Amino acid sequence: MNTRPSKLDSPSARRIGRLAAAWTAAVVMITALVLPAHGSDGQAIVDPFGHLAAPEGGGSGGALRVFAMALRDPHILIDTGAGCQDVTDGFFEGDGDGNLGPPAQRDQGSTAFNNLLRMHLEGDADFDGVLDNSPVLDFSVLPQNGRREIALGSAACAVPWTQTACAQFSLQGSSQYQVLMASETCLEGLPGTLAGYAPVPNTVRAPCFVTAPRDRTLDLGIVQIPVTRLRLAVTPLADVPGYYLPGLVRGFLAESVADQIQMPMNLGDLSGMTLSALLPGGAGNCADWDDRDIFQGETGWWLYFDLGAYEVPKAR
Repeated sequence: MNTRPSKLDSPSARRIGRLAAAWTAAVVMITALVLPAHGSDGQAIVDPFGHLAAPEGGGSGGALRVFAMALRDPHILIDTGAGCQDVTDGFFEGDGDGNLGPPAQRDQGSTAFNNLLRMHLEGDADFDGVLDNSPVLDFSVLPQNGRREIALGSAACAVPWTQTACAQFSLQGSSQYQVLMASETCLEGLPGTLAGYAPVPNTVRAPCFVTAPRDRTLDLGIVQIPVTRLRLAVTPLADVPGYYLPGLVRGFLAESVADQIQMPMNLGDLSGMTLSALLPGGAGNCADWDDRDIFQGETGWWLYFDLGAYEVPKAR
């Protein structure tokens, strides 16, 4: 097992030697090849998000559905029976009596955490015609005091995920957002909070929209995570109108909160574990290094998720 120093004690010394293909590049390739554009006429506009905003005089604004999400920092490590293993991406070796993958993969190993996120975003496990997890960004919130508002939530979106329409929006409180057009950084990792995993979280640069920090619940499909100061940013994909990536979600998960979150019982090796036990530095985690951060005097983890989103029609 690799040995790493505590993140709290020596941030500059943290590294792991594992390389992975860049997720953003893969999503760009897949998007360009197989995904149709949603709700865009392809014409150049000054504000690439202006057509989504709710009109000043009333009326419904547009919506984005998150179609891809991947945890980039920290990573998830568990004792699989074959040692302490990083189960964030790809496949890992299991002990044969519990795993994260569908039955066809159980003899070869288990599909990992980010694969589970993808399965819930793209799949319909109960065959009810609705995708299992559909995080959405709804632009229908009317501007407040001249400031644009957006609401994070979930919706019932029809299969298939490549040609969907969404209804039954369930939204959390709104957040102000800002459109940046100049050559500037919209959202990135905070100094001293990244543990050196590869690939690193996306850095989102203008043109983009970026939300103001708010306390929100992040719905991953397999688990809901309350986070502090959640922010989200995406940029339009130049060659595929209606698609937005790279994107980034950033928020702080308090250790006291993670201690109380229990994973569902249908996730094989992860079943029944607390969220803190999955993250290096948390109680019961198998790693011999510590990825915890300190924010406003409280220990926890800054979470970073890469994401991609597309425009979706609202079903009546």
